[in-house]
Amino acid sequence: MKNKFVSLSAVILSLSMILSGCNNMNYKDDLTANNEMTVENNIIIGENNFCIDSAVCMLDDDDTEINLRSVDVGVYFEFDHQDTIPSGEFELSLDGLYTAEAMILGTDLDYDLTGLLSIEFINDSLCSLTASGSAFVDRASVPYSINYKGVILFKKD
Repeated sequence: MKNKFVSLSAVILSLSMILSGCNNMNYKDDLTANNEMTVENNIIIGENNFCIDSAVCMLDDDDTEINLRSVDVGVYFEFDHQDTIPSGEFELSLDGLYTAEAMILGTDLDYDLTGLLSIEFINDSLCSLTASGSAFVDRASVPYSINYKGVILFKKD
């Protein structure tokens, strides 16, 4: 009987984690009074919603890149002439100091992203990143938005 109870508890816990979607439950500040998440770590391009699985910062000699990845999409923010992740609000453009692109993995869809990027460090390890604007592929564009709150791992190139 005890084994059945433990097994049933594990199944219920697993289902609740699966059904919670993209939410990162590691941050109590993001919980409402009803224990619901207020921040969802996701990338939305057009009508497609992707859960962010990882965030990595690649440091080069004179450039910095943030890579947000999910199973199906990779988003790359590039900061020219920066030796670390800048904080504040930045205009993403097709060419300039702050650029971004999204690649749908397993397809030929590569989007150039324009719009507004906001980066805020909450403490030494916790970062909040939001971006929104237009995602261009060929001559067409769709709206996009990105929300991420979590740890960004640093790697030196």
